[in-house]
Amino acid sequence: MKSKAELFIQAAWENNINGLSNFLAEGVDVNIQDEHGIAALIVAAACGHTDATTLLLKYNADKNIRDKEGSTPLMVAAAANRIAVLNLLIATNANIDAKNKHGHTPLMKAVFYRHTEIIKALLKAGASIDVQDESASTALMWAAEEGYSDGVKLLLKAGANKNLEDIYHQTALQYAKTGDHTEVEFLLENFGTFQYRLNEIEFDTDKLVLADKEVYESLCDPISLEIMNDPIAVSSGITYDRKSLEDYFKSKRDPQTRKIPSIISCPISNQTIHRTELNNKTHIITKNLISSFVSNQEAKFEETFSENVINESQVNRIGIFAQANQQPAPVSTAPLQEDSANSSLTNLGAANKK
Repeated sequence: MKSKAELFIQAAWENNINGLSNFLAEGVDVNIQDEHGIAALIVAAACGHTDATTLLLKYNADKNIRDKEGSTPLMVAAAANRIAVLNLLIATNANIDAKNKHGHTPLMKAVFYRHTEIIKALLKAGASIDVQDESASTALMWAAEEGYSDGVKLLLKAGANKNLEDIYHQTALQYAKTGDHTEVEFLLENFGTFQYRLNEIEFDTDKLVLADKEVYESLCDPISLEIMNDPIAVSSGITYDRKSLEDYFKSKRDPQTRKIPSIISCPISNQTIHRTELNNKTHIITKNLISSFVSNQEAKFEETFSENVINESQVNRIGIFAQANQQPAPVSTAPLQEDSANSSLTNLGAANKK
């Protein structure tokens, strides 16, 4: 016969609101856990049951409750790609940087499972980026090792420190090279520092207002995500930095012949781009807009700091534009059963393993 804890947790697994309500009315502890440390809120989060999650939180369920692996509801939601439940937990101030017993955070889980929208939500909520796990691995290292270019872009744009080393003295770039992930290599080697400088203006002085930020993003190369130096418009209708696009062509060279392709798909629109388009004339209007914008922001930057007394620590912080935060990625983890609410609780426990 199942214990009361098991029946309560099963009701959460099935999103059985009436069953949960009856148990709670009878005085069942909302945080009751089974022999594996599994709680109803952890199960509801793993299954993506917003109704059950909302009810349990209403009855003051511990939003940071942990199972025996140290995983929290928000962590399993991140691993299982449950964006609605994740946002619900974030809204209730659940700990977005909680670590399991291996040192993994929700962000690391999201990177490991390539859940791009989860990564975006966590970064928007202020998740720490440069956390290192028990092996000193970071989210950026895992993304680089797996060739997860979208994850690498998001982490770099958020300020991930690409120079951190794990206990094996390996960096994200070295993992990308080992895996022969040329596009990721390109991102890690060519991601510029100007964006970090503008981030310093925005976050340290609040001088980069929303309108300025939108203009800045429109003037960035869509591949390297840094401001363009020599903008060219191609047939796909997208404007790229000439060197960035040239390097992107090189990153697509045939691994056997090392020959650079003459045609590639536009990484933004998927339309064809011919290598001969690298010879297109500089887009003067965009070039002038960039020059004007950079001059304007440089002036704001200098003005802001000339008006304040800056101590030595502030000077150091301002000078190191790309000193970023990076996030540890989870080590091998058995995948959560994301598509079936009927998966056993044993599989939920497996999702916590590295």
